[in-house]
Amino acid sequence: MGIVRDAGYVLVSNIITIAVTFLYYPLLVKFYGFPSEVFGSFQYIQSTLGVIASFSVIAMDSAYVSERKAHSEQERAKFATWFLLIGIIIKTSSILSWAFLIKDISFAMLGLIIGIPQVFSIMVQLILRDQKEFKLLSTVIILQSAANVATGLIIGFFVRNEVSLVLASSTSFLVSSGYVILKGKMGLRFSKPDRSFIRSFLRANSNLVIFQTGSSVLNTFSFNLPVFMLRVLFDDVILGFYSLAYRLILAVNRVMSQALAQTFLPYFSKSRDDELRIFGWFPMLALGFYPVYLLVSLFSGWYIPLLFTQEFGEVGKIIRILIPWQYTVAVISPYTSSFMVHKKANMGLWINILLLGARIGSLILGASFGHRIALILFSMISTLFFNIMMIYSFKYAVVRCSRDLSMMILLQISMYLAVLDNIFRWISILPCLILIYSVFSKRDSFKQVMMSIKRRRT
Repeated sequence: MGIVRDAGYVLVSNIITIAVTFLYYPLLVKFYGFPSEVFGSFQYIQSTLGVIASFSVIAMDSAYVSERKAHSEQERAKFATWFLLIGIIIKTSSILSWAFLIKDISFAMLGLIIGIPQVFSIMVQLILRDQKEFKLLSTVIILQSAANVATGLIIGFFVRNEVSLVLASSTSFLVSSGYVILKGKMGLRFSKPDRSFIRSFLRANSNLVIFQTGSSVLNTFSFNLPVFMLRVLFDDVILGFYSLAYRLILAVNRVMSQALAQTFLPYFSKSRDDELRIFGWFPMLALGFYPVYLLVSLFSGWYIPLLFTQEFGEVGKIIRILIPWQYTVAVISPYTSSFMVHKKANMGLWINILLLGARIGSLILGASFGHRIALILFSMISTLFFNIMMIYSFKYAVVRCSRDLSMMILLQISMYLAVLDNIFRWISILPCLILIYSVFSKRDSFKQVMMSIKRRRT
């Protein structure tokens, strides 16, 4: 089955990435002596650039991949040319404008060092996704991860601040994208800018470009809201702890969810049968992901001091708070591609506007009681809104979701019990026992499914 095979390629590359990530940051802390403030400063730079990146390509990447047709080599060349031109111009001007407003020339320099190579990386990966070249995409992801770690460890030996992390990130984008382009691995070429092509493309995808850009900006800003507000409400130390917790969970998300998110959209947009089949997998994914995230949560108090030092114990507590939200993101976000495929980006925009307001309120209200309460409220509000996104994703795909939603809510409640520091936290293990029993009692049916997938692949 093409979907399973392609998701498998990206999954393998993401597993390698998570292994590298769980070694990289502890090495910087334990052996290089990087303080938490450095990770907080770097996270601020990345989060700001993430917001800029969300509008710098005006949703052209989503529009291109979600088009219900196969693109010719000529179309690909015209699109790649315009994507780079528009992306680099908007991103450069935005970085310089923000640096001027905050009167920080170092942000301008560091932002451009990461920002420009990032546009190339986004372009390469979206072209590979559209062509369903997921085997090559997995190679790009592995190269990017390896280059980031190798460069970071080398430069970090001499420069032990956020500059080394910025240079490592920039190098990883250049190495991975350059390998694919220079080797001619994806048949990519550029052409003279064709104004008629870009006018036609933007006109045909106007709904997605307008509403998905707005939705993407709000979603990215909202997603990174703790980075901006923790810095104001508390200090760089707390921000550094949050940054490390978020990065470690994000590494898990890359394994569990991004392989699916990167794979689902091309299949959603090209085949209705594939779309229905993928929505039918939801209960299996929700139950299958649960034990992984629960283990990351329950044992965070053990492995964080082991990987870092005792002084970083707060990272483990923040991980337990964020895990239910990130588990929900991992399960539901691949299905939100339904908004783009069915041209409902306007609804996604309205949901993200409401979510942003709710998240700001939760952090301000919770800050009066400390950073943990603020993050718990932020996590719960985010989980609730992703459930709303799930309802609409199923609605647009014309698939019933009442049973799947009920199951998801029960799993989320169980996951939040793991945050507690008393005996009730162990109730969260109950869904794992039910999963084990279900797999064992229906092992014959499970074997038949796996054999069916194997036959289709051969």
